[in-house]
Amino acid sequence: MSRFLVTGIDVGHHSLKAVVVKSAGKHCSVVAYKDVPFSDAIFSDNQSINHQKLVKKLKELKKSLPMFSSHVAISLPDNAVISKVLNIDSELEEREKEFAIYQAFAHQSPIPIEELSLDFVDITEQDSERGAGHTYQVYATRKDVVEERLSVMKKAGFKPVLVDMQAHSLQKVWSLASEQREVAENWMLVDIGLTQTSLCVAPPDSRPFFRDIVFGTSNMEGALEGDLTSGDVKKFFSELNERLQKQIQMYNSVNPMRKLEGLWICGGGATIEGLCIGLGRLINLKCELLNPLELIGAPSTPQSDQLQMNIFGCATGLAVQGVEWMGESHAT
Repeated sequence: MSRFLVTGIDVGHHSLKAVVVKSAGKHCSVVAYKDVPFSDAIFSDNQSINHQKLVKKLKELKKSLPMFSSHVAISLPDNAVISKVLNIDSELEEREKEFAIYQAFAHQSPIPIEELSLDFVDITEQDSERGAGHTYQVYATRKDVVEERLSVMKKAGFKPVLVDMQAHSLQKVWSLASEQREVAENWMLVDIGLTQTSLCVAPPDSRPFFRDIVFGTSNMEGALEGDLTSGDVKKFFSELNERLQKQIQMYNSVNPMRKLEGLWICGGGATIEGLCIGLGRLINLKCELLNPLELIGAPSTPQSDQLQMNIFGCATGLAVQGVEWMGESHAT
């Protein structure tokens, strides 16, 4: 495998988070990471992008990154992606299968198929009970959503190589963590962001479990005060616990043989002092702070620095996905 760099860029509401990763044989290693805050929000209420502000910040980010790190992997918000499972005749040729997938999706989509960008993956092995045919997980999003994000990246001097769902970038982080830790598949990744909390667990013999909870650190008055005895922080812990408990119960009910044993915590919420201990007591599960960068070779750092490194989950997953994509000879 040739060596190259890919930068995963997570565009948040109030900052850009970037992780630069280089290929190293069958593995990846981190080269650099950067957090660029915004003084004003980049997204409007309807999720449209302020092009001028974002391009300016991306150019600022690019100047701070190593040379030859212009290839980027970016994500789409999960709520901008339509996902459906389709069963297709296994006797069809590859071209015929693709046409059949598009045709079947068009019949079920409320949006005209010509306005959509589609991607799909064969998940037949995970759904053998569905009977004859091949089973495909199909993803679609509006072309203008993709083109808008590609446009700002190109204007800032970047070269996009991969666009994927945010959930898939977190699934990549979960996979890296489960491979490197003895606890393996029975832990859930919990990424606590500013406005939402994302959950991911992907057992090998069933479909991944993804959930986005519209609840984040912005719901805590006097956010990030770092005082466990504070009424605001206690209330935040309690409300987050209630929301997580509902999702954990749902997961355990459909996976009775793989009940969750613990939570990996990352995201901006992981920087709240005492969150892991406090949440673990409330939810009655083991909780560990997860530094995504350590999964790809970042050296150990003092605890205070590790807390700040926990925010790079999505960017780390995107960078690794981008390296894997280019390593599969998709890049020209």
